[in-house]
Amino acid sequence: MTASAKSTASTIFCTTSESVEPRRTAIIVPLMGRNLEQLTQELGELQAAGKSGAADCLEWRLDHFDRAFLPEACQQARLLISQLSPLPLIITYRTDGNPGLRQRLATAAAYSAFILDHVLPLKPSWVDIEYSWGPDTAAVLLSACHQKGSSVILSYHDFDRTPAAAELDKQFQQMTELPADITKIVTTAASESDYRRLLMAGQQAVRLHPSRACIFMAMGEAARVSRFLAASCGSAAVFASLVTESAAGQPQVGLMRSYLDFREPAAADPEACVTPVPSRIYLTGFMGSGKSTLGALLAELLGYQFTDTDDLVCQLAGQTIPQIFSQAGETAFRMLEQQALQETGRQAEQVIATGGGIVLNPANRRFMRQHGCVIHIDITAAEVYRRIRGDQNRPILAQLQTPAEIEQLLQARQTAYLSDCDFTVQADDRSVSHRAWEVLIYLFTPR
Repeated sequence: MTASAKSTASTIFCTTSESVEPRRTAIIVPLMGRNLEQLTQELGELQAAGKSGAADCLEWRLDHFDRAFLPEACQQARLLISQLSPLPLIITYRTDGNPGLRQRLATAAAYSAFILDHVLPLKPSWVDIEYSWGPDTAAVLLSACHQKGSSVILSYHDFDRTPAAAELDKQFQQMTELPADITKIVTTAASESDYRRLLMAGQQAVRLHPSRACIFMAMGEAARVSRFLAASCGSAAVFASLVTESAAGQPQVGLMRSYLDFREPAAADPEACVTPVPSRIYLTGFMGSGKSTLGALLAELLGYQFTDTDDLVCQLAGQTIPQIFSQAGETAFRMLEQQALQETGRQAEQVIATGGGIVLNPANRRFMRQHGCVIHIDITAAEVYRRIRGDQNRPILAQLQTPAEIEQLLQARQTAYLSDCDFTVQADDRSVSHRAWEVLIYLFTPR
């Protein structure tokens, strides 16, 4: 690698072996314009919205550019980008997951020729090289890019699934054996277990190869929060969009910048206005709405402690909730619940999942409003019935035998739920990742 390429790599993306404190996760913003006019609009949006300071690097998706095979048109576009933005530029021509482009560059030789003849003459700071064309092709292109002064992101994308853990580990290991500047693996996740598997593999790759920067994240609706969690797992960069997502689940750049400035305050721009986040976030909602599941994920995303008031009640009483109800009654339980809630005011930086009936006491609602932010999880009676029927650990449920009875109690509490909440998310038909993503948008949007 040339000195200039090494300099480009180290000044944008930190590795765990570098004595760079504090660590800063880079934000890459894709440019998706199909022509000069659309590219101009995107770059104008970046400047007009004050987002240029939010991004650390741009990625020109040359595969979206209509005239990608016309050198003169590409040179015009490259000049336009350099005139309108001072940010380092990655050039990507993504054939993975695109049968049409894969057919046009049908062989590794054709892909190599395109990178050598069309991409490198544009003098990008970085070139994305697809590992799917084979290690030999990648090695040749790596050498050519470094000789021309461009750093390399060696990338692998699986647009169908997230492979098994052993397969992911092997993929990271094989790619790390080549002298790229960054290893990037992106998969498609259908569930939380999918994106968790990828994040764990990425974390392990960072531990095993501390001198190699890694980028890893999952695509898909179920994996929206993986792009936020990736930063705390050691990914050297995250991708964020201007308007059009370059991949499913990609957050907008302003949201990502606000989030990273909050999570990495020592690395934030001293002149940046960091969005204040409440020190306590109270989750309310009917039984079975998923308060504990969402609360645990939000706490992980924010670096907060997770607290469940039901657990605090059990600790105070030395009994389970069914035991409290059967031996002391609901009135005694509600008194313990209020005491548990007041305990949460002693410590900051908490996400607190509350009991389904905690809002029945107006004093509890006032306490939550005074000590933090209240987020309500809305759910239908039919969904409640589907989730919790047969659950022996919910004493109130013993009185509710049908969806109609659940609906009656739910409606009786609805005013109390909604009257003192700051924000509401819907539980039905939405993954916990999507609900957490909605809460992040609320928390990190300036008001």
